[in-house]
Amino acid sequence: MKRDYGFQLATIFDFETHGSNWNEANQVKLGEFKQVDFVKYAYPQYEHKGQLRDYQKFLLENTDICYLFYDEENKTKLQYFYQMMKNQADYVTRQLTFEDLNELAENFSEK
Repeated sequence: MKRDYGFQLATIFDFETHGSNWNEANQVKLGEFKQVDFVKYAYPQYEHKGQLRDYQKFLLENTDICYLFYDEENKTKLQYFYQMMKNQADYVTRQLTFEDLNELAENFSEK
């Protein structure tokens, strides 16, 4: 798909230390996730809660749409950012829930 449409993938993490305290299996997954065309970090490390708010504000101001993997029934810290997106005028949010994933998996396994 990337080759067909010519787009690039980017990840902008909140902190360079993101995931540093995770177990080895999750560290491997994070390393694989960083195999994109562009990786940047908003801050070297966490120092205060205002950094996260500013990071989220930056993302909203510099993007037009978000494809979000989030399940509202299982609240996480992402709920605050999701609420900011919903409150932002003319900001498009697409969402993939765990229910959607299960349905896709069932349809895929039937084929």
